[in-house]
Amino acid sequence: MESIKNSIQLMCLALLVLVTACSPKFSEEAKTDFNLVKNEGGSTLGYNPNSGIKLLTLDQYAFKDLNKNGTLDAYEDWRLSADERVKKYRE
Repeated sequence: MESIKNSIQLMCLALLVLVTACSPKFSEEAKTDFNLVKNEGGSTLGYNPNSGIKLLTLDQYAFKDLNKNGTLDAYEDWRLSADERVKKYRE
């Protein structure tokens, strides 16, 4: 009986870790004329949903797909410094 209890506790812990790891690390709030996206420990983004710009999700964070190509380009990656964005953009 004790081994079943331990197994259930272990499965619950594994499920909690999985859910936490897969949860978005951003929140999105609709304002009057734009949406506000707050990334945990990162940049706050604003965009107009009528502009055609979509959000990309990578590592559970949100990024604006400014050129609408469906991939995260270096200049759209707020995790990089300005110098890194420019350097990767010129490559």
